Amino acid sequence: MNSFHNCKVLIVDDNPVNVSLLSQTLGIEMKVREANSGKAAIKIAYDWLPDLILLDIGMPEINGFEVCEILKQDSDTMHIPVIFLTAFDSFEDIDKGFQLGAHDYIAKPFRIQEVRMRIKNQLELKLSTENLRRQNLELLKKTRTQKIKSPIIIYSLHKNSKNQIIRKIEMSRDITGITNDVFAQPSKYKTLVSPEDSNKIETFLQEVVLEGERNRVIKYEIKNNKGEAIAFEETVEEFHLELNGEKSIFGLIYCSC
Repeated sequence: MNSFHNCKVLIVDDNPVNVSLLSQTLGIEMKVREANSGKAAIKIAYDWLPDLILLDIGMPEINGFEVCEILKQDSDTMHIPVIFLTAFDSFEDIDKGFQLGAHDYIAKPFRIQEVRMRIKNQLELKLSTENLRRQNLELLKKTRTQKIKSPIIIYSLHKNSKNQIIRKIEMSRDITGITNDVFAQPSKYKTLVSPEDSNKIETFLQEVVLEGERNRVIKYEIKNNKGEAIAFEETVEEFHLELNGEKSIFGLIYCSC
């Protein structure tokens, strides 16, 4: 059983009584921050990167559904487990929450012991998944380093709810003068690569993520901050996370410099 003292939980609810009760109870076992609006929740999530978000649905201006949808579009926050805390109990609302990427749902009025156990279950799963992920990455790094060239970047590929492809940088070595966000956001290639290479990269990512292509290698050039063209090779590997059967697609970028 994992310890949760270093786990960060963001509580989002516009009801101060609920926030106070949850914060005092959960704060005994884990690190807690509070947000009383959707806007505040999004800012804290980006800045603090919690391990789990306990999210009320019925809030003014930006509701819980919208908060969840926004966070699931970003590579830094898309994997944070979200538990909806809500008085909405229709099948349509529950189904909508799960479609947006929520991991669980708790009905109001809630029992604090149930909240604690559901949070711990999700944190346990998250910590175990991250541990297995780290092992996979270390194995991938080790096996590839034994080759003539070792990758300068290892990233994971994901598809968000809008069918957009997102790269999340997992490991990197900065030896080219090209920042990680260029590799994380394919749209940034537009100003740094030729139109031919830009189309090549976009096609590659589409085929890998949406069509399941594997064992592809592409070559292209990107200009660094000095305007110098750096040659790269890129390929993908696939791992199965045995914990939940999920496939993880990892990309490897090699520098030809």
